[in-house]
Amino acid sequence: MNYIRNMSLKKRLYFSLFLFIILPITIFGMVTYFYMGNLNRKEKYAQELESFKNSAKDIESILTYTENIGLSAVTANPIFRLVDGTANNKNYYDISNYFQDLMDRYPYYKNFTISSNKQIIFQRGVYIEKENHAFLNSAYESTYGHYWAPAHILPVPSTNYDTESGPVITYYSNIYDYYHDINQTVGMLSVSIQESALHTLYTTYLNPLSSTSKILKSDGTVMCSDNKQELGKKSDLYLSNKDAMTGSSSYLILNGSDGKVLCYYYKSDISDFVFLNLVPYSAYGSLEMALAAILGVSLTICIFFGFMFSVLQKKYVVEPIGGLIQEIE
Repeated sequence: MNYIRNMSLKKRLYFSLFLFIILPITIFGMVTYFYMGNLNRKEKYAQELESFKNSAKDIESILTYTENIGLSAVTANPIFRLVDGTANNKNYYDISNYFQDLMDRYPYYKNFTISSNKQIIFQRGVYIEKENHAFLNSAYESTYGHYWAPAHILPVPSTNYDTESGPVITYYSNIYDYYHDINQTVGMLSVSIQESALHTLYTTYLNPLSSTSKILKSDGTVMCSDNKQELGKKSDLYLSNKDAMTGSSSYLILNGSDGKVLCYYYKSDISDFVFLNLVPYSAYGSLEMALAAILGVSLTICIFFGFMFSVLQKKYVVEPIGGLIQEIE
């Protein structure tokens, strides 16, 4: 206190200006900056999570619809007669039109195949030479009578110049003998979806700054991804953070090799799929930059007017008082 009392009137003015104007505004500005920045980030995260969930649900509906194709097709009489060897021309015509209509309406479907005794007896779409026996065996052994095969290349003949070649994911559904023994598998329906087309549909409305977007099975197998080297492999990212992904959807803040990332996830409750989308933490820096700019401008204005106030006070108050004191002394 004695130090302040011994200050000149001018120094007291500057000290008061700093203590009661500049310092409080700076502290308030910093608190506001961190509070509003955190609040805006959470609002942005929530908005992006909702947008991400909508994109994931769109793909979920495609995958669920594919499973429903298998469910309805394998119980259809024409398909059973085809597998049974008793199909007539009308049966072939109906089956062919049914699958062709699906391909015309949904261009991401690449191939529909019906096999019996692991031999193809009907197919529509890109022509393939044979079925994948490993996938067929997995489908036959499945408890639920169906199986999603990881991304793979269809075995098309070398003379088939397919302009849209690339990995596909294939859904296998057992065809049962509903007329004699419902527990007896008599054939298999497979539906192949072009992986790149599915990924394009998935990422259309996601954050354009996303670093990684992928679709996995619940066991961590990558079914669809922007990194094609990951297809068919287990995702270390998902498996190492699986326990932290509580609830059906949310986000995690993870430390990646290139810095922090936001990992949005959605776990389907009607299928065996998990959707992930990673966005760099720095992608949200514009919010903090805007707040910092506002804070900086506000602080500059306050300092400017405080300085002008001190100049006026010095000229019209401090100096006249100082002169008066000298005259009195």
